[in-house]
Amino acid sequence: MADKKNGTNKTFQDLKCIWMSSSVVEYKLCDKDFDCENCQFDKVIRNLAVDAKQQSSTGENPVSVLDSLMKKVKNQVYEPKNIYLRSQLMVKHLFADTYYLGINPAILLFLDNINSVKDAGRQGYILKNQALFRVEGEWGYITFTSPMNFTLLDKLNLSAEDILSNKWFAIISIDQPEIEPARITTDEWYNNQVNSLNLLNEYKLNTPKIGATLMDGGIPVKNLNRLLGNNEYLKVLSKLLNE
Repeated sequence: MADKKNGTNKTFQDLKCIWMSSSVVEYKLCDKDFDCENCQFDKVIRNLAVDAKQQSSTGENPVSVLDSLMKKVKNQVYEPKNIYLRSQLMVKHLFADTYYLGINPAILLFLDNINSVKDAGRQGYILKNQALFRVEGEWGYITFTSPMNFTLLDKLNLSAEDILSNKWFAIISIDQPEIEPARITTDEWYNNQVNSLNLLNEYKLNTPKIGATLMDGGIPVKNLNRLLGNNEYLKVLSKLLNE
């Protein structure tokens, strides 16, 4: 007889999270031995369900910044045609060793009030960990670095508008051995999604204590940056970039 508790002969169906089995989320395998009471992911999903029910019953249309962002994160879909990389970048194969280069849409959800995108001036052969560009806003800036060695063939779009609309911003050439160490697996992608939800849920639980303009009747809180304040907001972006 198969020992399911110890993982012997478990099938894919046996490993499905209850939320995946019920089609609430597209992909999530259980790594808690179905101990739902002590699962942070289960708590996050249940909180989202309660919030949706409350908003429906009260007829409230506007939702909080955190609730809205959590729903957007939850609805993110893994696209098999894209190769997701570390440093929140991704590539898409064109032909031979040539690829489009763009930003992982998962982090675009978190970017607020962007003023400009500054090119680091790199040309030709780009080394791993070199700065590629930085995104600047009223909150400061974050720098995107290369997760691998590659050759920059052509820059397409590098404006705030194009970055936020999730357009590919460059065409590059990559030697195949460079890609594998830099890419994240499907499971890592979904784990990052869960980590983002957990991070936002932590802030949600402490909402009355955060945000310089949340309760003062001054600037309306319409995005994450205004809710958390510049310093805390940059901490969130830094965590995401280092996943």
